[in-house]
Amino acid sequence: EIVPNEQATASTSMVSVNWLGRRTPVHCTASGKVILAFGPPAVRERLLGRPLERATSHTITGRIELEAQLGGALKDGSARTYEELEVGLDAIAAPVDAASGEVVAALDVSGPSHRLRAEDRPDLAQVTVDAAADLSRRLGYRGRRSALTAG
Repeated sequence: EIVPNEQATASTSMVSVNWLGRRTPVHCTASGKVILAFGPPAVRERLLGRPLERATSHTITGRIELEAQLGGALKDGSARTYEELEVGLDAIAAPVDAASGEVVAALDVSGPSHRLRAEDRPDLAQVTVDAAADLSRRLGYRGRRSALTAG
């Protein structure tokens, strides 16, 4: 399970759900996928060994498909969900590293599917990765560099 402990809301007319303290399955949240992808292999193996329960008709419940998504997250630096936790809700998340290099959190952006689809918002992944990298630097991590500051 993943448990959000901080949340900011947008200044739009869309109503946001308060996710604070709500336990959600790790395999159908963008933050959970980030923790699975970038966390210790032993944790990933333990969690993937459990049944993957379906929250919506879009929830990934097959281990092979989820592992492919986790591999993509490692390559891209972020993970996404498309209506996997709740119909109409999409999300993208990127890892936040402590000074030690250990992934200690995920920075997640979620909202209505019609506003967050990858094909409609290709910039959102980069903004999320850059913000998570900035937060990691503030925590003392000196590894990955964001695309905006590289060069």
